[in-house]
This record gives sequence, structure tokens and C-alpha cells, in this order.
Amino acid sequence: MTKYQKVQEWIIEAIKTGRFRTGDLLPSENELCTILAVGRNSVRTALNNLSHDGIVETRKGIGTFCLPPRRSKTMTIGFVCLYSQEYIFPQVVQGSNQVLSRADYHLVLSESRRNTATERDVLQKLWKREVDGIILEPAYNGSAAMNVDLLRDIELSGVPVVLIDNFFPDESFNAVVMNDKAGGRLAASHLWQNGHRDIGIVYHRTYYPKILRMQGVVNYLREEGGAVRDNWMIGFDRMGNLEEVKRRLREAFEHESRHGRKFPTAFVCTNDQEAIELIGVAKDFGLHYPRDLSIVSFDNSSRACRTFHSPRSITRASTWGNGQPTFCWTRLCTQRYARAR
Repeated sequence: MTKYQKVQEWIIEAIKTGRFRTGDLLPSENELCTILAVGRNSVRTALNNLSHDGIVETRKGIGTFCLPPRRSKTMTIGFVCLYSQEYIFPQVVQGSNQVLSRADYHLVLSESRRNTATERDVLQKLWKREVDGIILEPAYNGSAAMNVDLLRDIELSGVPVVLIDNFFPDESFNAVVMNDKAGGRLAASHLWQNGHRDIGIVYHRTYYPKILRMQGVVNYLREEGGAVRDNWMIGFDRMGNLEEVKRRLREAFEHESRHGRKFPTAFVCTNDQEAIELIGVAKDFGLHYPRDLSIVSFDNSSRACRTFHSPRSITRASTWGNGQPTFCWTRLCTQRYARAR
């Protein structure tokens, strides 16, 4: 047996006996040299071979870690979204399924309905089913990061997890999301540079991406010396409950109307559904889109394309405009990739 084979056998045996478990950091190269009385080249050759075999993984500047045992592929990917039949979600699911189908994978679709207990139950079932990977749209509200412990365990078992649309800021799971705060800044800067100084915000206050969009708007306006009047920071709690959105909007307009105050000339809405409800309520109070009201929204949904007058997309704040009322979307292609390892 060569020296590098001696190192390989020692590491494999240590893993089999439980001395090293999935995710554990192996002794450093120097420590292995001392423990096994071999040279550095033998240790490096052994680690390279084990890495090639999928037994360990070396992370530059950190060390070498034990990987979970390889499983046979089931050719299935679990997809856990908030909703599957509402708003833009069917298109997201359809796009994912098309990509997976081309690679001969089968999509297993589940909904959490923004319930973290349901989300946990679905994740556990997918894990037990031994799917090859999980795509998750987390039901995260910006405060308590629920189900992170389960997601860590799933990844340590060898099942990759990718988050979409939402992410945990203090965790390092793989994620593909929009830069929501930058989107809010972009929306606010477009309206500001087109002459609007009285701007309202409609946002979902229990969904993290929309909170970030709201923060982006507020931060930009503060930097420019502006602010959003308290009554026009219109937040609501239940995603998909358009009646609540409509009620909160109507309350804000009625309050300002009773006190004889001017209505905002522009709004940033954190999705198109909010914008559509805003246009309907504003009309009841004498504000007509697009004559009296400018709106910037998110998502570029098919319903918005059918509803709005000459909708346009912006990719930077100063693209166009002479103070003309308009409806446009923030279309940011910024993606965030947070490596799990």
C-alpha cells in the first residue's frame, strides 16, 4: 500500500466508524502528516482522490469537509412555493418545469400558503421522498427565520436547496433573488426625477422582499430631502387578500379627504395587484390614472399588461420622462447568489 492510499484508507475508516460525520472538518494537511507519518504530497494526493470520489470537499482557505454519502438519483425536484395558481406564480412554476423537463427531471409541486408549519411539513415529506433537490420560496417575514434548522439538515444530507424570490439575510443558502432594496430606490428615483415630491407607498409588511422594496423607497427619498407622509405608508398584512389592500387604501384616502389634504401625485406599489386596486380606489376619490396619478410597480404581470395604459419598463431612474403621469415597472435583473459552502 502506497502512502497516499494509507491516508485514504485512514480517512474512509474514520468516516465509517463515525469519527468524522457529514459536514465535519478533517484535520489539516499538517495534522494528517503528523498523525500518519507521511509527507504533504501523499496527503494532497489522497484528498484529491477522495474529493474526486465525492467523499470530501476542500474549500479554499477553510479546510476539507466530509460530504454526505452519494444517493442514487430519483430524477425529481421538489418545488415549494407560496401559491401555485395565483398572480405570477403559475408562470414561475411553468418556467421551472420547462427547464427541468429538458433535463429529464420531474417537478413535484407543493404550496405553503405562507404558513411556516405547512412549509416545514412539506419539506420533511420531500426529504423523506428523497428528491434530488428542493426549490423553495420561503414564507419569511423579515423577523423569525423559521425552518432554517431543517433546511440545514436537508443540505447536510446531500440534497441541494435553492431559495427563490426571498432569502434569509443571516444565512448562506443558495438563493436567486432580485435586489429588492435597489428596486425600491430605482422606483423612487424615477418618480423624483420626473418632478414628484408627494409620493405614497403601498406594500406588504409581512413579506421580506416587499419590506426591502419599501425601505429602498424611503431611504432614497430621505437622501433627497423628501419623505413619505405617515398616512401614505399603506401597509397590509395578508398577501393575496385584495380586500384588505382595498380597505387600507380607502381608509387612507378618506382620512386625507376629511382633513382637506392633497393626495399624492405618485405611488410606488410593491406588486401589480396593489397597483390595480390603487387605481380603482383613487378613481372613487377623483384621481384618474394616468391623468392625475403616476405609479411604479413590480412584477411585470400579465394582468398589468392587459390593464394599464402604455405600461413601460425602466432599468435606470433617468431613462425618460418629463413629469408625465405614467405606469411603469422596475425590471431589475440583479441576482443574488449566496453560496451554501
